[in-house]
Amino acid sequence: MPGKRRIRAYTYLLPVVLVAAGAVGACVIVKWREEPSPAENATANGPKAILAEANHFAFLSNSYRAEPLYAKAEQMFSERGDRRDELYAKIGRLRAEAETMSFAKLSAFIGSQLARPLVQHDPELKLWCLTAKGMTDIEVNVPAAKADWQEAEALARRLKESQWEARAKGELGLIAFLQGNSLKAGQLVGAALLSAMSSGDRGAEVRYLELIGNGLEVQGRSEEAEYFFNRAIRMVKSCQDCGFPYMAYEGKGEALAALGKFDDARAALTECLNRARHEQRSGHAAQTLILLGKLSLKTGQTAGGIDELEEAAGIAGKFNYYQLEEDDLFELAGIYKQQGELTRAARRLRAACDLSMKLGDRTSLPRNLTAWHISKCDWERSKRQNVFTIRPRMLWMPL
Repeated sequence: MPGKRRIRAYTYLLPVVLVAAGAVGACVIVKWREEPSPAENATANGPKAILAEANHFAFLSNSYRAEPLYAKAEQMFSERGDRRDELYAKIGRLRAEAETMSFAKLSAFIGSQLARPLVQHDPELKLWCLTAKGMTDIEVNVPAAKADWQEAEALARRLKESQWEARAKGELGLIAFLQGNSLKAGQLVGAALLSAMSSGDRGAEVRYLELIGNGLEVQGRSEEAEYFFNRAIRMVKSCQDCGFPYMAYEGKGEALAALGKFDDARAALTECLNRARHEQRSGHAAQTLILLGKLSLKTGQTAGGIDELEEAAGIAGKFNYYQLEEDDLFELAGIYKQQGELTRAARRLRAACDLSMKLGDRTSLPRNLTAWHISKCDWERSKRQNVFTIRPRMLWMPL
């Protein structure tokens, strides 16, 4: 399930990606060759065919349809004593269910499986586990995610798994940006975009359309951003097996809000939130609540906005979405500071700083601390109330 809008810092690298990709327009003229689902060409009742269909949906970012297929295949392989494919299906199921559980615990479990001889001596199974761990670790441990994807990229190249190799490059590009290397990030993500376009990787292509929209939005080009979000939405609607384009709906809602179309923005975000709740996509539910909270604040509904942001923080904390929780807590800290509620503000800021250190994120912590700007009076008052302590090493973290 690569690709998540919840990692908001990613959007800042998109202008670089556009240059690396050659031209924005190239992304919208590609016509996909429709191919039959694997299940249409195989015996639908066998676990191998069911597993193939689950993989088909997973690669199209459709975990909602992939999860029950992985669960069924896992059970059938277990009954047949096929431990290898049982584990493969289990990892797929857990990734599809990831937004209903702790990411930290899921990462630890996949890591324990990677250490087993069964996985170490099976390159294809090892690649599957590495990519699953990499997609999990990006939420809880950026340096670990980098190691996962570096190993996955090398293994995919050796196995001639070109689409996984390209996706690994894209993930490493996002990680490079989080670690302060925007030039390398642009090169890697740009290459991954071109590869997705040429290889027919529709799941990755939708993702990059969404990310391009994010990049334009960050530049204040909301009308152009909305075009790309709509393009991603239309592409998904023309692909019956693709998953719901959460990032596109989230981005579209934000773009519409920037254009002053508040009712349309709330409608898009509400549709996204309802779908996320229906599919138990807690991460996207939290992200959409953050955007709804900001929209409420922008339209003068302060109490409702705070409630939405606090609900998002609760979801993010419950499921260990550290990156998402960090951004949300910084937002809440700023709101409470403006309202003069310094104790609440300091608590949220302290928690956000702790999450930045846990993530190994060298980009958002200095930026958010600068934007938040605690005055000397606020600082001293918070210290007296014994609720705010920032470790000096947080402020000295090299960029």
